[in-house]
Amino acid sequence: MSKITKYTFYLIFITLCACQKRSESLLAIKNYRSNFQQSITAWSKGYSNLKPADTATDTAFTILRANLPTGLDTTAYSLKWTSHNLQKNAIAYIQSEIKGLNPNHTYQLTFQLQMASAYPASSDAGSKVYLKAGAISYEPMTNPITGLINFDKGLPAEDGRDLYVLGNIAKDANRSGFGIIQRNNLSRPFSIKANSEGKIWLCIATDSEYFGSSLFSLERIDATS
Repeated sequence: MSKITKYTFYLIFITLCACQKRSESLLAIKNYRSNFQQSITAWSKGYSNLKPADTATDTAFTILRANLPTGLDTTAYSLKWTSHNLQKNAIAYIQSEIKGLNPNHTYQLTFQLQMASAYPASSDAGSKVYLKAGAISYEPMTNPITGLINFDKGLPAEDGRDLYVLGNIAKDANRSGFGIIQRNNLSRPFSIKANSEGKIWLCIATDSEYFGSSLFSLERIDATS
């Protein structure tokens, strides 16, 4: 093999290695965590078929940063979630934009949520409010005129195209007061294709068949692909 041929071969080999490393970095595992110790500003809210407790103000669904309830670690912060369901098939949701992904690449997402709930499984508030998680390649929102959402959540107790059911918001029956519960989809990852700009929007929701108020505290949201 001539010197020129050897040089050409090594140059091609180095180029291929460099391309492979760049590809691996683009497809590297992405980890996203919100534990709300600093703020909740990465998340925005929306809802459909909810009605405010006070019709003079927008209190149908509120989120705020607050300490975990009494009986738990009150030095830890959480996203306090309060929604009022006065109609059938109501949804409240929060969403967060994720940037810097590989454009048009399909990711397999798993969610792990940790939250504080005071509702036992024997209560409608615990058993008929379903926690859902998923991701969408465009910004989830509610039409201000029709009140309809622009993504597919499915029926309350069922998966939709854009959201999976993780379970309900019921706590361990053996604990009084608030208890920590965990929900995840580790056994069945959620498939999402990033858009042409390398963006997706994570979405956490409650889909309710319960007529009344729901209150719980999200302590942590982990999303991994």
